[in-house]
Amino acid sequence: MLQGGGAALMMPATLAIISGTFGARHRGMAIGVWAGVSAGGLAIGPLLGAALTESLGWRSIFLINVPLGALGLAFGRAILTESRPAAPRGHFDLAGMVVSGATLFALVFALTEGMSYGWSSPLVLGSFALAGVGLVVFITLERRREEPLLELSLFRSRNLSGANAVSLLSTAAMCSIFFFISLYLQIVRGYTAIEAGAAFLPMTLLICLVAPASGRLSDRIGRRLPAALGMVILAGGLLLLSRLGATSGLGILLPALILAGLGIGLTTAPVTTAALDFAPADEAGMRAGILNTSRMIGLAIGIALMGAIVTARWPGGLAGAATDPRAFVDGLSVAFVVNAVIALLAAALAATTITGGRLAHVRSAGRYWRRGGDDPQPLAEATTPAS
Repeated sequence: MLQGGGAALMMPATLAIISGTFGARHRGMAIGVWAGVSAGGLAIGPLLGAALTESLGWRSIFLINVPLGALGLAFGRAILTESRPAAPRGHFDLAGMVVSGATLFALVFALTEGMSYGWSSPLVLGSFALAGVGLVVFITLERRREEPLLELSLFRSRNLSGANAVSLLSTAAMCSIFFFISLYLQIVRGYTAIEAGAAFLPMTLLICLVAPASGRLSDRIGRRLPAALGMVILAGGLLLLSRLGATSGLGILLPALILAGLGIGLTTAPVTTAALDFAPADEAGMRAGILNTSRMIGLAIGIALMGAIVTARWPGGLAGAATDPRAFVDGLSVAFVVNAVIALLAAALAATTITGGRLAHVRSAGRYWRRGGDDPQPLAEATTPAS
C-alpha cells in the first residue's frame, strides 16, 4: 500500500511537469523521452532483480529501492522547480475514493477467483454485480460533488476519453507479456531467472529507442496514426506469441518480442500526449492522474483476465508440481489470442477517437479551449483574442 501510494503521487506529477514545461509542438517528443527512460527501467529491472534474487534472496529486490528512492529525492530537490499551485480544494472526496477502490477490488477479485470458486458461484457473480453497482454509485457521487475526486466533465473531450480507453486496453494487453512469458521461460523452458530477464532485453531496448522517435513523429503528423499502428503491430506480436509450444526456441520468441517492443514504443508517447493535449495548467495533474489510473486498472484486469484463461487449462498452477507444463502452454496460447483481439480493439479506438491533425502547426492552441476538457476551436473560428 505504501509503495502504491508513492507511485500514485509520483507518476502523475512527472507527466504534469512535462505538460507544464513543453508546449504542444514539443510535448510528444518530451513524453517519448519519458517513455523511453521508463522502458529503460523495464530493461534493467528483470536483470537486476534476477541477480539479487539468485545472490541475496528475493527480499533484496525491495531493499534496492531504498537507495534508488533516496537518489530520486535528491535529484528532484536539486533540479525541479516548484510549480505555482492552483487554488486549494476545500474537501477531499473520501467517499469517491472508497467507492472507486471497492468497485475495482470487486472486479479484480471476480476475475482472479472465478476459476477457484466457479464462474456461476454466488460469490463471483455477486462480486461482478457489486462492481457494476459500485460504478453507478461512483458516477452518481461524482456528479453531485462540488469538488469531486474525478471531474467527469473532462471526458467530454473525445481525445481524453479515447486516450484513456486505449491506454487501459493496451496496458491490459502488454502487461501479460512480461508476467507470463517470464513464467513460460522458467517453468516450461527451464531458464534461470537471469536468463529469463535477459530474454526481454531486445524488446525493452527497442521501446527505449522507438518511444522518443514516436513522440517526435506524433508532434509532426498527429497522435492518431502512431498510436493505432503501434497497437496493430503489438497484436501481430501477440499472435506470434500464441504459437509458442513446449519446445519452441528463440526463432518464435525473439521476433514476437521485437514486434511487441516496436508496437509498445510506437503507442505509449502518442497516447500519453493525446491525454494531455490542450490541458490548462490547473488540469494537467488531474489528467495525468486519470491516465495513470487507467493504466493501473488495465494492468490489474489484464493479468487477472489472462490468469483466468491460463488457469482454465492449467488447474494445478504453480502449486501442482506434477502438472504437465504443456497445459500451461495451451492456456497461454488462448490467452495471447484474446490479448491480440484486445490490442486490435485498442487500435480501432485510437484510429477513431484520437486527434489526427498536425498539432505542431497549431500555435498556442491552448488559448481557445472550453472549460471541461473539450478540444479547442480551430484558430480560424476563434472570436476571442488571446489574453
